[in-house]
Amino acid sequence: MRYGIASKTVEELFTMSNGNRDAFKRVVLKGLTFQWPRVDSCYRFNTNEQRSEKCQSSAAGASWSIGWSMSREDGDKLVADAKAHYEATADKNMPEFGKVFGAKLMDDGTMSFRAKKNGSTRNGDMNEPPTLVNGAKQKLTGEETSFWTDSKGSVRITMFAAKSPSGDGGVSFLLDAVQVTEFNFGGEGMDDFDDHPVAASRPLSERAAAPVPPVPPVKQSAAIKEIMEDEIPF
Repeated sequence: MRYGIASKTVEELFTMSNGNRDAFKRVVLKGLTFQWPRVDSCYRFNTNEQRSEKCQSSAAGASWSIGWSMSREDGDKLVADAKAHYEATADKNMPEFGKVFGAKLMDDGTMSFRAKKNGSTRNGDMNEPPTLVNGAKQKLTGEETSFWTDSKGSVRITMFAAKSPSGDGGVSFLLDAVQVTEFNFGGEGMDDFDDHPVAASRPLSERAAAPVPPVPPVKQSAAIKEIMEDEIPF
């Protein structure tokens, strides 16, 4: 049996697994530093411009996704957990476990992982976006959903045995929910500047009467290039 988790809902996968709920393993990972969060909207990779762009959930290749970093020790434990789940639940016709799809060993010795959820199913039905909450478990709204890399929090994912088009067996992470406990809305590459205390502003009574135009909110810049090597294209 061939499983393609990235293009199916959990209920579709449940049907494919002949009602075997054990095929799904829900996991909550806490104390994470997020990387390339794209959960305020669906995104897809524009191959011509070599960048991710916002799109409708019905667009081809549309998905919500988020990455996170972990220490090598914690990352190895997550991979071992995924491998054990694969070996306990994968169909007998599946190949041996090869990898966690989307996992990478970084140059600094940490490990990077990624989870995603497609905007729609193969049948064209729209999927619900992942749940986004803050530290008080209140739903994120508006610009709160556009947090940046280096924000911190937790994710809830679903592990599932999968087989890539090239025949590799492994585990894919389906994104379910994100809790953000520490927001980062700052610009990228600001480490070149020093931190300085912000001087207190003058009381309103001493300010000029002329209205000050509002400053538009800073938007997150697109990544130079999406990391695609281990993304499952199905």
